[in-house]
Amino acid sequence: DRGENWDLAGTCETCGGIHTIVVPKNRPDEVWVASNNGIQVSRDRGRTWSGNLLDDLNDPHTFGVAVDPDDSGVILAATQQDGIYRTIDYGKTWTKSSDGLTVDQTHKVVFALSDPTIAFVTTHDGVFRTTDAGETWKRRSTGLNYAFTTPIAIDPTDADIVYEIRRKHTSALQSRPNLDCRLLLAKKNRRL
Repeated sequence: DRGENWDLAGTCETCGGIHTIVVPKNRPDEVWVASNNGIQVSRDRGRTWSGNLLDDLNDPHTFGVAVDPDDSGVILAATQQDGIYRTIDYGKTWTKSSDGLTVDQTHKVVFALSDPTIAFVTTHDGVFRTTDAGETWKRRSTGLNYAFTTPIAIDPTDADIVYEIRRKHTSALQSRPNLDCRLLLAKKNRRL
């Protein structure tokens, strides 16, 4: 009914806080979450949960998870303290995949729908782009006055158009950014 009424699908007792939810387009029974207690998956529409699939992390907090739109076996996880992790076998095994990142504090990660070899991740040190489905990364932060970035989106028809929102800081001493959010647009390495 287009979101008018809601029913409880299940409870992830092991998740803690959830930061990102993803349902692969070709596997609608799966629900992937990035949570305070790692990357977790339900393969029965949320009734039961896997527990943390990234058990080798120094800190289990994960902020982002992205599933390749053409191959749902390829999944990227953005961790709070341990960089990017990648699986190519639906989450059975994971490898660290942070080559090219300048920091291990990662936030949100998203694949381009128009070209799934391209993904972007936001970090404590700006925005990074991959052209090999998360194996290597290159910094793409020209025009960002503040490197700590979180939300990001890619135009569904053009992987060269990327949106990033940052909070405006009014002084170097301010410990908490104000809520004056700015939408930044990058198109072919230009800030418009």
